Amino acid sequence: MAVSEDLGSIAALWRFPVKSMGGEQLHNVEITERGVVGDRAYGLVDKDTGRVASAKSVKLFPNLLDCKAAYVEQPLTGGDLPPVQIQFAGRQKRAE
Repeated sequence: MAVSEDLGSIAALWRFPVKSMGGEQLHNVEITERGVVGDRAYGLVDKDTGRVASAKSVKLFPNLLDCKAAYVEQPLTGGDLPPVQIQFAGRQKRAE
């Protein structure tokens, strides 16, 4: 007979719609074999190099981690991803 034991509890659920940006805290999430639906589904692309922007490249993208992204509506498994709203320092921009 299997014995279960509590190992801890979940304090918060987060999804990060855009790679290397702050995300959105959620009350519930849909998880598939690929992870949280909509997590890191978008990325910013450097027009000059064609590379996806990363917070690891602090010299190239020094304020990327200061940005926050949230979906304008809940993404669904198998559906098209909805746009995200990106909050820069004091501004918001809707990305599609």
